Amino acid sequence: MFEINFYMNVFELKKQLMNGELKGKDKSLLFKKMEELRNKKPVIYNIETTNACNMRCEMCPRTTMMTRPVETMDMDTFKKIIDQTEPFSDALLEKWENFVEKNYHISKNDMSENHFFLYIIPKVLVLHGYGDPLLDKHMPTRIKLLSERNIPSYFSCNPANINIEKSIEMFENGLEYIKYSIESVDDIRHKEVRGEASDFTNSYKKILHLLHIKLLLS
Repeated sequence: MFEINFYMNVFELKKQLMNGELKGKDKSLLFKKMEELRNKKPVIYNIETTNACNMRCEMCPRTTMMTRPVETMDMDTFKKIIDQTEPFSDALLEKWENFVEKNYHISKNDMSENHFFLYIIPKVLVLHGYGDPLLDKHMPTRIKLLSERNIPSYFSCNPANINIEKSIEMFENGLEYIKYSIESVDDIRHKEVRGEASDFTNSYKKILHLLHIKLLLS
């Protein structure tokens, strides 16, 4: 979830800045204007429930830069966060979608990364960070708690870590969106990119199995 009201409210100001219309203006006045437009209540975009990961992805800063201890968020802390989180209303989301279509010219039926960012990400709570959510044993319960509060959920993960039974439980508990990260259709190259814990062949088989189950659950 990101603050869609702020995006809409600041849109004209952003256009003026990009067009150079505010060049030379007092920056403190611009910051003041943006402060007036933002929501004073926090909007939760992302919760990193765990930073545990068994991959060694060559492009991930976790592999070379993370110095934090490996931990998983306790359930009490998670509940405290989501109890303070409010989903956007259907009316506000419809207003946002009309705004996106008008100003970014991306339709609801488009299939692209921009569509995913503008139509899906605003309404979901993202449950991944430096770790792989599939390694969080509490994830099915967390998803259920979010569903009970009418908060859609989404995370990206490594398909090599798929556990079929737990995945089914997450789907049944209301997981709205999931993205599987695949770098290559070659097992050797996949291991070069993500480490020995990864592969393509087994991941692909698991994904096909889950797609079949998902269709049966629909």
